[in-house]
Amino acid sequence: MCGSAAQSVGINSAPRSRGDAGDSIDHVPLRRRGVQVDIKPEHGVDSLLAPRRTTLDPLLVDAAREAGAVVRHGVALSELRFASSGRVIGVSLRDGSGACMTVGSDIVVGADGRQSTVAQLVNAEISAEGSNASGIVFGYFADLKGEGLHWHFAKNVAAGVIPTNSGHCVFAAVPASQFVSTFRRDAMGGFLKVLASNSPELRANVERATLIDRLRSFGGAKSYLRHCHGAGWALVGDAGYFKDPLTAHGITDALRDAQLLSRGIVEGGARGLEIYQRERDALSFPLMRTTDAIASFSWDFDEVKQLHADLSAAMKTEANHIANSCQPASLAA
Repeated sequence: MCGSAAQSVGINSAPRSRGDAGDSIDHVPLRRRGVQVDIKPEHGVDSLLAPRRTTLDPLLVDAAREAGAVVRHGVALSELRFASSGRVIGVSLRDGSGACMTVGSDIVVGADGRQSTVAQLVNAEISAEGSNASGIVFGYFADLKGEGLHWHFAKNVAAGVIPTNSGHCVFAAVPASQFVSTFRRDAMGGFLKVLASNSPELRANVERATLIDRLRSFGGAKSYLRHCHGAGWALVGDAGYFKDPLTAHGITDALRDAQLLSRGIVEGGARGLEIYQRERDALSFPLMRTTDAIASFSWDFDEVKQLHADLSAAMKTEANHIANSCQPASLAA
């Protein structure tokens, strides 16, 4: 996660210790020929952060409450309320006990993921879609040796090690078409096999470490950009834009879009939302296109190295935009 993205939504005091949000990341090696890329300090940020959602989500909730939001957990959207003009004017909600409530709103923001109910109810169209997808199995490991974020690539496989809360996230990836045959019968066996195909040293290191809880998996889904605004509604995060997780950059994009949308809403009217979509698309499409190419697994090492150079350039453009855009204080004003 880019530190400037966290700062942009008011969580610039996010913890950095190993026991909280994980070690900061100041270099990223690409493994097959030992290429290392150092993180250059810029915009007051000298590293990347990769906190688990169990740490990040409470920080976001606390920041929202401090900004004046009322946060209610265990509540699901059941319907949107529409005016006769077709404009969204509120929502119908249902809590865990089955009780219903209606809330009016000038704008309803769908931040409800890939299967967004808001996107479905407003018939948000997909404006761009990827062609490829990776299937991933990952787990969190304590006592794993090594520092920094490591990416490994070999024919039809990839793997990575990401410092995070009280240990490391380790993932193994294959083309989505090979996910079932690789992992379904024996997730751990397939996981270790993919790690070994990338780096026998990584497999041995993982086998000596301690798995926290269990392995998790994602069978894959194609990237997309959805039309992200209309009369009385907007989409943010995966509800409006999803790209393959193989490049591990989704949270930064979600925080970025929260900032862009906030500015669009504060500026008011359809014009502000049009600017939000235009900026989001301009920043997202290069990231989505390059990530889709990486998720194809149809590259050799030199090609995937160049793709990551392209990805880095797109991320730098994004970081510059985040740093130069309005900050939380100006939005609150």
